[in-house]
Amino acid sequence: MTTRRPTRAAGVGLLVFSVALVSWFVIQFGMGSSDADHPAVTIEFIRDNPQNFVYAGIALWVMALSFSAAVLAVDEIQSNRSWATRATTAWGLFASALFLVHGALRVSTPGTLIYIDSLNHDWGLSAYLAVQMIGTQGLGAGGLLALSFWAIGTSMLSARHRTFPRAISALAIFPILLVLAGAAGPLGLDSDAGYFVYVTSFLGLVLWCFVFAVVLLLRKRPLTPDLTNADDRPLDIVGS
Repeated sequence: MTTRRPTRAAGVGLLVFSVALVSWFVIQFGMGSSDADHPAVTIEFIRDNPQNFVYAGIALWVMALSFSAAVLAVDEIQSNRSWATRATTAWGLFASALFLVHGALRVSTPGTLIYIDSLNHDWGLSAYLAVQMIGTQGLGAGGLLALSFWAIGTSMLSARHRTFPRAISALAIFPILLVLAGAAGPLGLDSDAGYFVYVTSFLGLVLWCFVFAVVLLLRKRPLTPDLTNADDRPLDIVGS
């Protein structure tokens, strides 16, 4: 049994996801965005530029759809049906669900927020803070955390069963650092250095996704799982 089709699907899905992830980050935190720490300023920005939130939401929807396809394709490639494989796939689907809901929140925010603000400015400020906490600090951070767990799990399974080249497992240092840096804040260990590590590890996570996509797309022969070796012993599927 060959797995060339899921290999290609996983590669395309991860490539689209990587591009959409960068697009979301640039739209939300980069070009043309306002200072998210000042609600009144941001509300005026949204009033003048509602399309930015909508575009960010669409990017999140693309992320959710492409990543869920990639996660299921990678799950099909994995021949070992252990609890670790299923748990890793579950984390990937959790990430897709969080990105999907976050996208819906972003798309619906401009019209609703402007309407609430027109009724009462204080209500508008409160509504924006709710969107910020639920969206960026909740759904967005949760999606990146679940994505990191999926990347870590996939890398560990690959290292054990040699499903993908060693570079995939080596680059797992970035999602590991992202999880550790993300936990530093709630533990009261945040600092300027910690923020730098968080941003760097996020960019490294994007790199991991992109490299994984390229590895899958450039593979010339199909991945052929050895189904006769399904008892958690190391599988020699792909040479490094």
